Amino acid sequence: MRSTIIAEPWANKSTNGRSQSDTWDWRRLGFQLLGFIAPELAQERALERFLTPPAPLLNHAKSPKLDGISSDRFKVKMSTRSGGAHETTELDVQQWGRGPAVYLLHGWGGRSTQWSSFVAPLVQAGLTAVVFDAPGHGESPAPRTSIPHFAAALTAVVESVGPARAIVGHSLGGVASSVALGRGLVAERVAFIAAPADPTEFFLGYLKQIGLPGHLLDRIWTKFEREYGFDWRELPVRAPHRAAGMPALVVHDQGDREVPYASADRIVRSWPDATLVTTTGLGHYRILRDASVIERVVAFAAGRA
Repeated sequence: MRSTIIAEPWANKSTNGRSQSDTWDWRRLGFQLLGFIAPELAQERALERFLTPPAPLLNHAKSPKLDGISSDRFKVKMSTRSGGAHETTELDVQQWGRGPAVYLLHGWGGRSTQWSSFVAPLVQAGLTAVVFDAPGHGESPAPRTSIPHFAAALTAVVESVGPARAIVGHSLGGVASSVALGRGLVAERVAFIAAPADPTEFFLGYLKQIGLPGHLLDRIWTKFEREYGFDWRELPVRAPHRAAGMPALVVHDQGDREVPYASADRIVRSWPDATLVTTTGLGHYRILRDASVIERVVAFAAGRA
């Protein structure tokens, strides 16, 4: 099932310069040499970079204050496997409303305040909006983070707050939502906004970008699985086997420069009960502030669409 939302064109600007390109050439050369001289150290450095979130790209909005509706802010502890050991992280969680819970999970480098525009519409629809900063993001400090960390955080928050009417994930948060559902997290429905269909492609692209020699790719792949307790086959977005009929809403912009639009088609093909909403001119981030997108996602979460 497909529908289309047309919005104002919005141009994305690139700031890549020659000096930045030259810097990357030197970094690539350094990693290539390190990969042959000290392969174990090269793998450690590559994973360290990959597991460190970037600084936020946006000037994030403050948490909304709703007239007559108070919010609850609290911490939820989670434990996850990291680097072969178990780490405990305190997640910063905030919620509004008293109805069925809708959990909103941001993407890589984001934070919970990106969902500010969703809070009032969700509460007005009789739902509880629950947002939180994933490990290593915002007010939830952690030495490292990854998709398994995001998925474990989502599960910990749902277990603390209560059953999920819906889960809404943006970008990597959508992938983590799929992983959590595949691992047994229960929800009535899920919405993916600008989510990649298979993040393993990004990981391999990253390793090639930094110049890690090809003979180390399989080794670092295996090392990541072993030390962080997951299987790469968990990562592609698809309906969980135990709940193959779970409704999914897939929202993606045709001009998304971070995650190509083709990912949306792939997710829809792998999810039996999925609806695709296509936008134009919203890119990867503005899509979270568009009134038409918010209205559609809230209606879906409330079970009206």
